[in-house]
Amino acid sequence: MRDCKGCSRLTENGCSQGYQAIKSDKQDIWLRPWKCPKKYREKGKLEAKARKDYKKLVAKLDDTFQMYIRYRDNWTCCCCKTHIDPNSEGAKAKMHAGHYIGRGCLALRWDSMNVHAQCKTCNMEQSIYGIDPRYTQLLIRKYGADILDYLSTKKHELVKFTSSELEDKIAYYKEKLETI
Repeated sequence: MRDCKGCSRLTENGCSQGYQAIKSDKQDIWLRPWKCPKKYREKGKLEAKARKDYKKLVAKLDDTFQMYIRYRDNWTCCCCKTHIDPNSEGAKAKMHAGHYIGRGCLALRWDSMNVHAQCKTCNMEQSIYGIDPRYTQLLIRKYGADILDYLSTKKHELVKFTSSELEDKIAYYKEKLETI
């Protein structure tokens, strides 16, 4: 009899929880059952760490991208034209990076044509009352009438970014931020 790391005991018949044991081809030992809860717990811990690392990358990209948008638009709201001094206290909280199509759409979350500087008031009103017509007019003036079709088409794309793609985007927006 050999001990199972996930269960109390492991024999040729299986482990103490009734899962079938697997005989190793290379060594003369019995391996932990493939359905053993211990194996899944270890796998779950690795997946949780990977998710946590991925979320950290997303947060870092959000911060870098939003700061780029604020500086690109000179800390001026695209709707009401309010200007915030970037050196003032709480400037980052007063000036947001407002998304025309919400951040939940990953295809447009870090698209610079979908995001412009907005003061906190305009951004909050947009989330409550819907898209500000001044924002729509700005997009049409800046990018042409086709921008609305582009955004609505891209909105329905399903994308998933790998960690390396997120790191590339972080490096790209940091570089663009330095050139402003």
